Amino acid sequence: NDPAILERSIKLDPKGRYAAYANFHRASILVKSDDAAERRKAVSLLLQIAFGADKTFSDDALYLAAVQSYKEKKYGEAGAIFRRYLGMFPEGRHAADVRKMSAWSEYLSGKFADAMSLCGEGGTDDFAYLRAACAYALGDAANAERLFKEYLERFPQGKYRVNAELPLSRMKFDAAEKKGDALAVVENARRAYA
Repeated sequence: NDPAILERSIKLDPKGRYAAYANFHRASILVKSDDAAERRKAVSLLLQIAFGADKTFSDDALYLAAVQSYKEKKYGEAGAIFRRYLGMFPEGRHAADVRKMSAWSEYLSGKFADAMSLCGEGGTDDFAYLRAACAYALGDAANAERLFKEYLERFPQGKYRVNAELPLSRMKFDAAEKKGDALAVVENARRAYA
C-alpha cells in the first residue's frame, strides 16, 4: 500500500506480469490522498491506464477517474469522462452509476437540457427529480410543476422530496401573489420556509 514502492516496482519491470495491477493499485491509493496534487496525478494516471494498450483495468480506471473529478467538483471534466465511459463501455459494470452521475454532472455544470436528455423518462429517483429540476432551471414553470408533482407521487419517500417541495411552494406562492390571494401567499410562504 505504498505508492512509492509500487512506482519503483513498475519502473523495474514495466511489462511484467503484475505491472498493470501495480499501476492501477498505485492510482487507487493516490486518489485517496489528502494532497490535491497527488489526487490530480492519480486522475491523470487513471486516464493513462484507461486508454493504454493493456485493457485489463480500463473499465475501472475510467470510472474511478470520472468519480474523482466529480468529487473534486470538476463537473465539466467529470461529464466528459463519463461520456467517454459510456462510449467505451455502454454495458460496463459501472454503466448505471455512470449514467446517473453523468446527468448530475451536466446539471451541476448548468447544462440543463443535456442533463434532462440523459434522464430519459425519469425511471429512478435521481432521474425523476433531475427532469423536474432541469425544467425549473430552464424556466419552464408549467412543466416543472407537473414533473415535481409527478416525482412526489412516484417517490413519496424519495431522497429529493424536500428539494422538490420547495420549488413547488415557490411556484404556488408566485401564482397566489399574481392572483392577489393573500391567504394562499401566506400559506405557501410558510410551506417554503418549513
